[in-house]
This record gives sequence, C-alpha cells and structure tokens, in this order.
Amino acid sequence: MSTAETVMTSNGARMLIDARLDAIDRALLGRVSRAERLDVVGEVESRIDELLHARCGPSEPSREDVLAVLAQLDPPEAYLEGDDEPAGRPRAFAGPRRPSSVAGAATAPVFDFRRCDWWSGVSGLLALAAVLLIPALYLVVILTKSELILLVGGAFLILWGLGASAAAVVLAAMSRLCGRWSAVGLVLGLLCGLLTVASTMLAFYL
Repeated sequence: MSTAETVMTSNGARMLIDARLDAIDRALLGRVSRAERLDVVGEVESRIDELLHARCGPSEPSREDVLAVLAQLDPPEAYLEGDDEPAGRPRAFAGPRRPSSVAGAATAPVFDFRRCDWWSGVSGLLALAAVLLIPALYLVVILTKSELILLVGGAFLILWGLGASAAAVVLAAMSRLCGRWSAVGLVLGLLCGLLTVASTMLAFYL
C-alpha cells in the first residue's frame, strides 16, 4: 500500500471514530451537563482506542477494524433510552443523570494486552537471572563444602527459574506477542526453563 493510500485509510478510520463520538455527544446534549458529556465522550474514545490496540496491536487500524470495534459498542441511539423522568416534570429540576447505557459502553473493563507484553519480558529476564546464578551457587558450594547451601539455594533458584519461565511464556501467550517484550519473554522463558530443568537433573545426578 502506498503512502497516500495509507494516509487515506487512516483518515477514513479517524472520521468513523469522530462520527460516532459526535453522535454520542448529540445524543447526550440537553440530558447531562457539558462536563459530563465531555467525560462520557472521552471515556468512549479511550475504550475505542483500547479495543483497536487489542485488535491491531501497533499497526495502523483499517476501516474494517474500526467498524468491527464500533459494532461492539452501544449505538448512539442507546443513549436516548432509559429516560425514566416523570412526564411533565421540567428538565430544569431534574439533576444531570448519565444514561444507564453509558456504563456499558464506556466503563466496561478492557483487558490491556500491553501490560502482559511488558511483564512477559520482565519475567523472562528474571528467569535468565536465576539461570546465571546457578553456576555461582555451585562455586559457593565447592568453596564452602556445605550441602545445606546446595539444598536450600538450589531449591530456591530452581523454583525461581521455573516460576519466572512459566510466567514469561504464559504472559507472552496472553499478550498475543503484540510487542518486542513478549517475544523476548517467550524466548527467554522457553530457553531458561529448559536450562533450569537440565541443571536440576545434573544436580541430582551428581
């Protein structure tokens, strides 16, 4: 795709998002205060961004991606429903009230895959640290000739290495490999897990 086509696709996707936000703003106009209206629109925009990132990752979303995400949200007409004010009561005496559909459209929890991506890499580095400390533990045991240090330190490093390796792999899978850190975590998790198991078997053999 050429640069011009990419820009046109990006602008078209942004126009779809802006059109949805404008429609929600018009639906809330006169029903809630201006501050609440802006807050609701901002929350919906934030959720759209989160859903797009979960769907597309770092790549630029297409028009189809935006349409798929918007289809998951309540339509602007939903914000006009749920008006249970008594008939004939002046709107001026009715306090600002956010429609019930706002809670479903704007405040529903969204899983943030970016956090799993980062934590996967961190867990992989922790697993690598455990593997690098195993030779140091053997050296200390040789110098001190202490079986207690071998048993306690070895058990600690084995649990540390296996736990961090498993966490790195699981978090990488949960993040759907959406970034560099999850790739680092997956590689280090698998490699360090194998090295930890090999070191454990070697310790029992010796």
